[in-house]
Amino acid sequence: MENRLLEAGTWERIEVRDGVAPPAAPPTVWGINASGSALVAAAGYWPETGRLEALAAFPSMPGLREFSQRDGVGNLYMGMAVRGELVTIGARLVHLPNFLQAVMRRFGRPAIVAVDQWRADLFLESIAAAGIPSAHLDLRSTDLEKGSSDIKAFREACEMGKVRPLRSLLMTAAMRDTKVTTDADGNENIETESWEDEGARVTTDVAVAAVMAVAAGRGGVPAARMRFFFGPA
Repeated sequence: MENRLLEAGTWERIEVRDGVAPPAAPPTVWGINASGSALVAAAGYWPETGRLEALAAFPSMPGLREFSQRDGVGNLYMGMAVRGELVTIGARLVHLPNFLQAVMRRFGRPAIVAVDQWRADLFLESIAAAGIPSAHLDLRSTDLEKGSSDIKAFREACEMGKVRPLRSLLMTAAMRDTKVTTDADGNENIETESWEDEGARVTTDVAVAAVMAVAAGRGGVPAARMRFFFGPA
């Protein structure tokens, strides 16, 4: 069975559209998703205030206009770029250390960096190259049982008002496009493998980063946790 990650009405209710945005008060939690698609995505979550925002990057070649044509999204990517939600980093592949440095400038020093456990080596190397200050690295699992737990934590936090996303074309598209599948045991998994629409896959990558960040920030148990000390203590 296939459902939306989050009901549209819930997102509309919690999204910060007018007024003062929740402050970026420490601790800061990053969720980073470099799933293998052209896009690399990051979400910043501040559990003390609920603030949630996202940043994503494409490589500079062939260019945002060409990516937009490929994905059939009209001017969406250009609109995201104008708003500073989508950047280009690297030539034909996003240079992950440079992207992490951009995330650091945008979100500030992390207390936790949540990533997919299957790409731990890539992130450790990239974190070292980027000079990210010491933090906990939460290795999140996307298997049906543990991944389902993260989805549940994200959904509950949103429904309880513990997530206050800043208004964003990037995040709105992610919540609109992301679907979850449910197995016979009730375990949920974000659908990432069978999108015929690459544009939906791209924004789904952003949703995965947001789910990891919120789950880590709300105290969800990672598959493994380690401390890295590459940057200043």
